[in-house]
Parts: sequence; C-alpha cells; structure tokens
Amino acid sequence: MIDTSNNRQSEMLFGPYIKVLMDHELAISQLYRLLADSQDPLRTFWITLAEEEVMHSRIMEEMEKRFMAGSLQFKRPDFYYRAVKEAIEYIQIQTRKVVNPGFTIRHALTHAIRIEQNMIESRFFEVLDGDDDATRRKLNEINQFNQHHVQKLIKEAGRLRWRWFNRRIYQYKPGYGA
Repeated sequence: MIDTSNNRQSEMLFGPYIKVLMDHELAISQLYRLLADSQDPLRTFWITLAEEEVMHSRIMEEMEKRFMAGSLQFKRPDFYYRAVKEAIEYIQIQTRKVVNPGFTIRHALTHAIRIEQNMIESRFFEVLDGDDDATRRKLNEINQFNQHHVQKLIKEAGRLRWRWFNRRIYQYKPGYGA
C-alpha cells in the first residue's frame, strides 16, 4: 500500500518539476527549429535536434503520467526547479537573438553546446537512489541523448574547423566555414 501523505509530498515536488523539464525540452526544440529556419546550410541538422528534443519532452510526459497513476517511483529530485526555470529564460533570450542580424552559425553552435552541457552539468536528469528501475532507464536515456547532442554539436563545430577551449568555449579558426 502506498503511503498517501508521502506520495502527496512527492507529487508536489515531482509534478511541477517534471512539467518545467518538459517546458525546457520544448524551449530547446523551439530554438533549434528557429535555427533551422534561419541557417539553411544546417537546416537538417537543427531539425533533427529539434525533433529529438520533442521526443525527450514526450518521455518526460509519459513519466509524469506513470507517476500520477502510481506506477512510477522516485526519490525527491536532487536538482532545483529554479535552475531549470533560469535555463529556460536563457534559452528564450538566445531564441530572441537568432533573428538579430549578425547571429551566425558560430553563435548558434556555441549557444547550443552551452545549453546541452548545462543540462548535463546541472544534473537535470540525474538518477537518484530512490528512483525505481523504469525511472532510472528513462533518465539514463535522456542523459545519453544530451551527451549525444553535445557530441553532435562538437562534431559539427569541428567540421567547420573550430577548436575546443576549456571544455565550454569554441573559437573560430579564420579561413574556414561561416
């Protein structure tokens, strides 16, 4: 039998947090779609990433449904709702910048790498001790996708002949790419 008082406390912590994570994934998808529309040479690249972000949001939505139905167990998140909200605000700022003249492929890739790395470094999808097996699998899946996105972005930047500095900063090598 499920302890409803404890379950209610978990629901209050998990419900808003999972919703803000879904919003985060959709905000990234919106940014990537706008980049696809504004940067024709990388259109397919950005559309693929945008679609994957929507898929992440759907995974989170399914987790929320299973949690509300009582078939998913988890321990209180070790990460903070406010950190995700701040990340969404940063993404929205970057989304508004895309339409500005002078926003280049370099800017787009640099910001996308920072956003994806921030999710990993901030442990938005960290697996915790109290998580059940289904939760662990889904969170690990999303973590792997985030790491894969960073690798794809780094590979694309490398294709444009950029160098990697201090794990977080790219610098354009003159004479290559746009």
